[in-house]
Amino acid sequence: MSDYQSIPCADYDRLERAILHRERLRLRWREGGVEHLEWGQPLDLVTEKGAEFLVFRSLRGTTLRVRLDRLRVLL
Repeated sequence: MSDYQSIPCADYDRLERAILHRERLRLRWREGGVEHLEWGQPLDLVTEKGAEFLVFRSLRGTTLRVRLDRLRVLL
């Protein structure tokens, strides 16, 4: 069973709009005790093993997957 916590619908909608309109976003998240901050292009939202993830390409060209409930800032 996953410990995933759903994010607010408004945040999910914001991500969907950003994907559709190819907006760049600044994302901040914590994973493994490390704080991450990246600008990037959101590509897709995927569900795997009971958790939702954002797939995005950083400005450095790296494709990343971030669990939605770990996101702290969406700008």
